[in-house]
Amino acid sequence: MRIRFLTHYYPPEVGAPQTRISALARGLAGRGDEVSVHTPPPHYPDGRVRPGYRNRPLTVETDYGVTVYRSGVYPAPNRGFARRLANHASFATSALASVGRTSPADVVVVDTPPLFVAAAGVGYARRKRAPLV
Repeated sequence: MRIRFLTHYYPPEVGAPQTRISALARGLAGRGDEVSVHTPPPHYPDGRVRPGYRNRPLTVETDYGVTVYRSGVYPAPNRGFARRLANHASFATSALASVGRTSPADVVVVDTPPLFVAAAGVGYARRKRAPLV
């Protein structure tokens, strides 16, 4: 099965969502599923893209058998309501803009909150012609 995770948070960032999605993705890949993750470049919580990563429209990497698609984001620090909204909305927009350049998926799993990612997940799954979880 081709499983796609759509999430705002993924390693090398550290936190509960990052750890949970990464462990699940690696576990599914380890049992033979084709797993990919669509996420922004690591920038949480300080709002700076980590060294070794670039804020591009779409990059692809592999992490322990998981294909990781990273699409652009407005990297805002984890403070200030308006900047955080712009941060979340920018990733939702870039994910939808780049969905056609990613591999097929049989199911799209969205990690939410943030709610903008949940809303983007609806259109993302439709473009993939896959059920949304």
